[in-house]
Amino acid sequence: MRKFCLFVGLFLLMSQSVMGQKIEAQIFKDQFGKAGALTTTTEYLFFSASMQASKVLKAAFEELKIDQKVLDRQNILYVSDIRAMPKAISQMIAIPKMKKYPFSVYFLEDDEKTANWPQKEDTLTILVLDNLEVRKVEYFKESDVLVEYLKEIIN
Repeated sequence: MRKFCLFVGLFLLMSQSVMGQKIEAQIFKDQFGKAGALTTTTEYLFFSASMQASKVLKAAFEELKIDQKVLDRQNILYVSDIRAMPKAISQMIAIPKMKKYPFSVYFLEDDEKTANWPQKEDTLTILVLDNLEVRKVEYFKESDVLVEYLKEIIN
């Protein structure tokens, strides 16, 4: 129990430590090889580091019929870390499947620039940004909860 409390305390401290910090502007490539940028105008950074987190996001986007136009209008950038996936699977199965999505999935490539991005296992992370400064961190494990959140931020 003591180890668990220490772990939870450290995790909370680490997730709080990103608040107020600036994250670095950078360029990502999507499933079509097209560039997308994390810039000072990005208001929301959606980040998935697992297949389960990506499924949560995809289900919510499908339910609300969110496409790239909506994401662009709301200054939302979606970045996914698929580096743990075997390259053959990502290139032959996952990325071709993503090409059918009505929104861009930008891929994480550089650990150094994203090392301070908070994440929880199998959970979608949303960073609320102001001029690349982290104002708030949100976590979503269920698509229905994410749907309600998206209804609030998308006009």
